[in-house]
Amino acid sequence: MEQIVSFNNRIVILGLGTIARCLVDVIDRHIKCSPSNITFIEPGEANIEDIEAVQKKGFNYVICRKLTKINFAKELDSYLTKDSLFVNLTCSVDSIDLMELVHARGMMYVDSSFEIWDEEQVDNVEDMQHQTLYALHNRARKVSKYWSSDSPTAITNHGANPGIVNHFAKAALVELTKSLGILEQIPESRQQWAALAKKASVKVIHISERDSQVEGAPKPVGEFRNTWSPVAYMDEAGSPVEIGWGTHESELPRFAKQHQEGPGNSLYFHRLGGEIFVKSWLPQAGQIYGYLMPHSECVTLSEYFTLYEGTDVIYRPTVKFAYLPAPDAFVSLHEYMMGDSEPPLKIKVMKNDIVAGADELGVLLLGHDKRAFWYGSCVDIERSREVAPGHNATTVQVIGGVVSAIVWCLNNPRSGYCETESLPYEKMLAIAEPYIAPMFQTFSDWTPNPTETESNEKNQIEEQWQFQHFLVGG
Repeated sequence: MEQIVSFNNRIVILGLGTIARCLVDVIDRHIKCSPSNITFIEPGEANIEDIEAVQKKGFNYVICRKLTKINFAKELDSYLTKDSLFVNLTCSVDSIDLMELVHARGMMYVDSSFEIWDEEQVDNVEDMQHQTLYALHNRARKVSKYWSSDSPTAITNHGANPGIVNHFAKAALVELTKSLGILEQIPESRQQWAALAKKASVKVIHISERDSQVEGAPKPVGEFRNTWSPVAYMDEAGSPVEIGWGTHESELPRFAKQHQEGPGNSLYFHRLGGEIFVKSWLPQAGQIYGYLMPHSECVTLSEYFTLYEGTDVIYRPTVKFAYLPAPDAFVSLHEYMMGDSEPPLKIKVMKNDIVAGADELGVLLLGHDKRAFWYGSCVDIERSREVAPGHNATTVQVIGGVVSAIVWCLNNPRSGYCETESLPYEKMLAIAEPYIAPMFQTFSDWTPNPTETESNEKNQIEEQWQFQHFLVGG
């Protein structure tokens, strides 16, 4: 059942891309307010169909200049009003700078991912440490450190992944430990969650995703297709690999670098997300070779599940994202990478031309006594069109995360800075349920190195969960 909240103040949505366009169609299912209070701002220019969809709902549509670090505060000034909500769904606008500005004006804030200014991005992977997600999360924490606990709520990185999958990780751990007979009570603190993960002997957490959505017509050479923002997808593939680094690991991977500031729970690589593949597993897809893409959930989940004894780290799982995109998106990225990342001739978000397929997304807990446990969602194109006509399965899963963050934010308007793990996972999944159902869970005998599973020797069983065994090609 969809949850509805009444709200009488202004709602400002920055961007009118794939996710924001879906929000146009579903926001009034969840928020009871005057349509004239909702404004979509596009830094650039949207297509006429999107503009008409906004105006048909009675919402406001505004075009502003391209936002930069110099002009963004001035450009947005007239839309920033106390006790209102700002939803950031655009690319190439610094999320943390925007969050600071919005907070200073007494507004609530929601976004689905961290972004930085175009002008601050660099091309050389060896110079990218400042734009890693690890660095951005630490920066956001420093910025919000002195906010009062009852200041306007700000929720960052709350789409499908990151966002929904962070809540899947908690739900999965609860279900796994129930099955293992070791769950005494649902944890209430970060320390208790980490202790439960250690008790279950979870060594590795995969966020695993396989997108099988396909169009009827073959993809032309030079056209970049994707089921979500092609620009954001290219940016991810061109960013350094980042993973949460577990205490069971015995050897740093080649190209891996350790951060010198902060908690040190993550590694970043002098290699890009579009260059490395890892093995993973999903119930319908089976074993996949997925891109080792940088994602915020790898940073925040690995830190959240870190267990300390005094100041010493005694447990932490390795956390990584394995992503197998839609077939046309896979080929598109391959063309893009082998063309030295030159901009494609044409980009296309796959929606109405999709004829079959699904987005299978979930969390795989590995290394415990039952080997592998998966918990997640599989939305097919038919289901997505029932929930949000004109949109695809990937978009629908992401909008579930965005909507749940908005609803929770409006119901809890004075909660300060919130990372996803600090939110109540059951309530967030319940709000998102219409968009991420069906959800299911299952055990598996899968390991990344099947030959080693035949051994009963403890050291060899433990060895199979080392990072090196997940790499495709070593």
